[in-house]
Amino acid sequence: MMLGWLPRGGTILCFHGVRAEEQPDGGGIHVTEHTLRGEAIALATTLGTIVPLRDLIARSREARSTAGLVALTFDDACLSVARVAAPAIRQAGAHATVFAVRSASESGVPYWWDRLSLVTPLLTVDEWRQLFAALDTPLPVNVTDAARVARDAVIARRQGMLPSASDALFAAIEARHGLYGRLVRAIHPFRCGWARGIPAS
Repeated sequence: MMLGWLPRGGTILCFHGVRAEEQPDGGGIHVTEHTLRGEAIALATTLGTIVPLRDLIARSREARSTAGLVALTFDDACLSVARVAAPAIRQAGAHATVFAVRSASESGVPYWWDRLSLVTPLLTVDEWRQLFAALDTPLPVNVTDAARVARDAVIARRQGMLPSASDALFAAIEARHGLYGRLVRAIHPFRCGWARGIPAS
C-alpha cells in the first residue's frame, strides 16, 4: 500500500493485489484481506470521505479543494481485486479505481514480478543461484537484497522480460510447494470478460 498526497489536500491510497493470509509475499506487494478490511479501509475513512478517483481529478482540474477526500486505487487488475477487494469495498460503501493492463487482461498470464514476490521466501540459495544465472547477473552477497536486485535486473537488463529458464524455475517451485492451485490464481490479472460481472461505481 502506498500513500499519495494532492497539492490541494486529499489522499490517494494505492494498492496492488490482495493475498491470502498464508500466501508468502517476499516483495511486500500484496496486502492481506485482513489488512484491507481492518486497516486500509479504516485508515481511508479516518483520513476523510472515500470518493471515486474521477471526482478527485475533476476537483483538482477545477482548482477546487480536495481536502478530506480519499481515493482507493488498484494497479494491474489482479484477480484478487475482483474476488476479494471489490466485495470488501462495496460492503464499506466505498469506491475504488482499477488500472488494468490490456495485454495481461487479454492473456490472463500472471505478472513476473508477482511470481517473483510469491516464491522469494521459498527459494533456496541454490535456486537463487539458478535464477541469477538465468538473468546473467551476479548473485548479491546479501541474499536479503536478492529479490530487489533480481527485479532491477529483469527491468534493466532484460527489458522487463523474464527469461524462459526463470519461468521454468518459478513453475517448479510453485508446483513443489503446491502454490499454483491455492494461491497463484489470486495474482492472475482478471480477464477482460470477467470484468463484465463487476458492478461499476
